[in-house]
Amino acid sequence: MTPPKSDEVRLVFFGPGYGESILVHVGNGIWVIVDSCLDDSRQPAALGYLRSIGVDPSVAVKAIIASHWHDDHIKGMAAQLEVCQSASFTLSSALQNKEFVAFLVAHDNQPETKLDLGGTEMLKCLRLLRSAKRQPRYAGVDRLVCVWEDGTLAHGQRVELLALSPSDAMYTDFMIRIGSLLSGGLTGKPKKRLVDPGKNDLSIATLLTVGQSAILLGADVEEHGKTAYGWSNIVECRRGRNPKAKLYKVAHHGSIGAHLDEIWSEILIDGPLSVITPWRLGGNQLPTADDVARICERSESVFLTGSQAESPKKRYERDVLKLVDHANVNLRSNILKSGHVSVTLNGATGETAVVEIHGGAKKL
Repeated sequence: MTPPKSDEVRLVFFGPGYGESILVHVGNGIWVIVDSCLDDSRQPAALGYLRSIGVDPSVAVKAIIASHWHDDHIKGMAAQLEVCQSASFTLSSALQNKEFVAFLVAHDNQPETKLDLGGTEMLKCLRLLRSAKRQPRYAGVDRLVCVWEDGTLAHGQRVELLALSPSDAMYTDFMIRIGSLLSGGLTGKPKKRLVDPGKNDLSIATLLTVGQSAILLGADVEEHGKTAYGWSNIVECRRGRNPKAKLYKVAHHGSIGAHLDEIWSEILIDGPLSVITPWRLGGNQLPTADDVARICERSESVFLTGSQAESPKKRYERDVLKLVDHANVNLRSNILKSGHVSVTLNGATGETAVVEIHGGAKKL
């Protein structure tokens, strides 16, 4: 692996089966990280990649985005943030209740409370930011996360990363929920019970635009058939706007719950290059065979970031494996070998220069 040239745009998609992260080189040695997952050595995959090509992430990474606080998107996030001292940090403007409590604990000297992994990782990140006097940023529909103007990068193109979600309606729902939560005090009962939304509903989808070329990073946004929410809201906001995206990080691991025909007709070009990050947990996995067929039908090329099962020998001690063998049990790993898909573009023209697959990744 070699570093991109200063006038090249590169996207690196990591997805080892339980975890997802995206690295973006916008030009001139400047990088952006979206989400975090761990590689086979249990280190943040994005940091490992940058170091492998001779890049110092402490100075090269200028922005980090936490699309949402699901476990498979945030493992190692605090470690990334601690290393990348020059990076801004962006998170969703709408939070779950426990995430809001984590926000209060970090900012208002509230007593420690039991949080899920997402809330705990968020608390670590917020405390790191506070100790370093770094101000987090909050994403919402049509809000710029970062921008480089014409002529500031070697390829000469304007580059922007635009948040497409969460919607204004989702932010309003968040404010109503928090008002109910606080009406009874942090330790009391709220006046009425409001259901916490799924974390995917709070996810930040983004559109990376380089001149007249665009890339859609779908995060885990899903579709609920409501104009003010999910992909219906994103499509409505993007309808008739250019450029359309030629590369799509397929939302929510390719699941049917994140599919909307109008994503493909209104936001994407005909026949884009699509990248899917797989997901496995217990006996469940994404994408399904039907998901793969649906995405392949709409894409010119489709890549999967992980496909090869990791050897159980890497997960268990030798004595454990001997006992399993003695019991005549066939042990199969549900963990995929870490892999990544790298797409390098000519920054000036937007043409795809090269697509590379590494580790357990493959072309479908």
